[in-house]
Amino acid sequence: MTIAVDLLSSVTYTAGEELAFRMTTTVPETGNYYVLGGLYDSNFNFIPGTLFGVLLPSGEIYASNSQGQMTTWALLEGETEEIECKFVLDRTNVLVGLFLMKMAGEEASLDDDEQISSTTIALVGAEEAVTIEVTSALGAVVVVGMMAMMIKTLG
Repeated sequence: MTIAVDLLSSVTYTAGEELAFRMTTTVPETGNYYVLGGLYDSNFNFIPGTLFGVLLPSGEIYASNSQGQMTTWALLEGETEEIECKFVLDRTNVLVGLFLMKMAGEEASLDDDEQISSTTIALVGAEEAVTIEVTSALGAVVVVGMMAMMIKTLG
């Protein structure tokens, strides 16, 4: 089944700011589930010390990233859970991996639990986003220029 977020695959982000989004999970079978996250470099290498759980404290409306805690959800087969999230991360120019996990036992265990689905979001710093936009625009100018030259040559 799935885990998805209502963000583009690449988001302009500054470390330490709040990243607000909606996460939606749909589960394949009845069980207890949780969401883990971690940060990766641009080559998809895990950055040590960045593993976190998604925590939705009782009575709260927003889940957050937590180094030491996570919330588990008891869900029925095919059930969808929508979770409003507000994360604060200490890095930018990284990939955020989110993993929907199904518990094998009474306690969460990375050794025994099953990864059901995952999604990735690229957090791009503002300076990097400007570079990407300029590069894309420059590429479009080059293509248009090449087309104009071809038209002149054929004409």
